[in-house]
Amino acid sequence: MISHLIIIADDLTGAADTAASFAQAGLRTVVALSLSEAGFSGKNPASFEVLSLSTDSRQVEADEAARRVRQSVGWLRQNGFESPGTFFYKKID
Repeated sequence: MISHLIIIADDLTGAADTAASFAQAGLRTVVALSLSEAGFSGKNPASFEVLSLSTDSRQVEADEAARRVRQSVGWLRQNGFESPGTFFYKKID
């Protein structure tokens, strides 16, 4: 059973577009430009079912884009956003 879905997108439109279907299906969905700007430090993962995060990496070099994804996933895991049933999805255009 899925408890959380974490979507990692390279830009805001991709994050929002992917999250929209989940929100329309009635799942508690959050779209974030970044973890810090969205105030996720200390936020309860139970407050949402779907988190769609933009790494703002579409226009950067491949190594920087990969670093931003690794950094985001690492932060999420270290701050309690991964539990049994959590799935990470990397949106690719």
